[in-house]
Amino acid sequence: MDQLGNAVAGLREAEATRDRAVAAAVTAGATWAEIAGVLGVSASAAHKRFRWVRVDTESGVVWREPPLPR
Repeated sequence: MDQLGNAVAGLREAEATRDRAVAAAVTAGATWAEIAGVLGVSASAAHKRFRWVRVDTESGVVWREPPLPR
C-alpha cells in the first residue's frame, strides 16, 4: 500500500507540474496549438482541458477556476 500511495502522490505532483507549465506557457503567449503539440493532443483538447488552469506565481499553487454562472 505504501508503494501505491507513493505512486499516487508522484502522479499528483507531476500533474501539478504540468499544469504550472501550461499556465506559464499561456502567460508567455504560447498558442493552444503550440501547447497541444507538446502535450500530444489537439489544440481544442488542450484548450478544453487547461483553459481554466490558474497558478499563483509566488507559491506555485495550481487550481482550476471555472467561469462564473451566467
